[in-house]
Amino acid sequence: MISPWAYAVAPLVGALGALLRYALVTAGAGARGAARATTHQRRWPSGGDEKHPFPSGVLAANTIASLIAGVAAALTAAGTTGRLLATAAFCGGLSTLSTLAIDTVSLWRAGRHTAAVVNLGVTAAAGVLAAAGGYFAARLLSGG
Repeated sequence: MISPWAYAVAPLVGALGALLRYALVTAGAGARGAARATTHQRRWPSGGDEKHPFPSGVLAANTIASLIAGVAAALTAAGTTGRLLATAAFCGGLSTLSTLAIDTVSLWRAGRHTAAVVNLGVTAAAGVLAAAGGYFAARLLSGG
């Protein structure tokens, strides 16, 4: 059962997730980049052009959110306050399907077809592996 107070706290927890996403996306962009940060300011180590670098910050945010969601699924029951706050609120603020989609389309339109396919594939695979890893690690560590 979800506690009534959770509905008041959930937006604040979601805001914390969104702040973490912003920090991950803008990390490495420098002061100038942070001032005009978009969803793809960080450059992938393998390069990319200045206008369309690989969106590694979004990849990191989505993977971390998947890991946390996997841990939450292992440690909390569905329909509980803990699951709501961890997954819907925090992970919902941290992860972003719409940003993944627009970053992939932007890379494709810029002619960076391989980067677009890699972005989509790696994000999906990393998310599933992180969620499964978080789930099974939490179950193992909790004795369940």
